[in-house]
Amino acid sequence: MSNFSFHEFNRSAFGTSERVRMASSLEGYVDQIVNVITNDGRNIVGVLKGYDQCINIILEDCHERVFAPDSGVEQVVLGLYIIRGDNVYVPPPVAPPFSILPFFVYV
Repeated sequence: MSNFSFHEFNRSAFGTSERVRMASSLEGYVDQIVNVITNDGRNIVGVLKGYDQCINIILEDCHERVFAPDSGVEQVVLGLYIIRGDNVYVPPPVAPPFSILPFFVYV
């Protein structure tokens, strides 16, 4: 068993062309409320204001949802937030039969 981190897996699983294709698919989500999951597991919700080909994301009026077993869900207000593209979690492809389920976009 090797010491292969989750972050390295995410980066190696999707090459440059896949990330560029994903960045171009974000166009329809501009000025929409999106849920961004980062590689370290943070859950950030906000209005997508901009992005680039590296999936660097700009969110406005955003907050982080912090899940705790004791106190439930806490919302930490962040305001305007920029997330670097290599910190955005991109889920790996799912093999059939699960791929026929509705597709959820994690941006």
